[in-house]
Amino acid sequence: MFPKASVIHLPRVRSDHCALLISFSNSQWQRRTRMFKFERMWLDHPYFPGIVDNFWNDTTNPLVNTIRDFTSFLRDWN
Repeated sequence: MFPKASVIHLPRVRSDHCALLISFSNSQWQRRTRMFKFERMWLDHPYFPGIVDNFWNDTTNPLVNTIRDFTSFLRDWN
């Protein structure tokens, strides 16, 4: 009945129920990218120090790009 409608299940907060976001237009709600979380287990991996050195010893890359590239690599590597 509503071809442009969409339903998004929102995260649960303090309940076993989750809210629904219902939209009746063709605009899509964009999900945010997941926040980066450092994993303690990476420190125990034998390749991790070399990975850190490869990213942080590159002085030609601006700091903001190094952080973006490093965190993106770690998400994939995980």
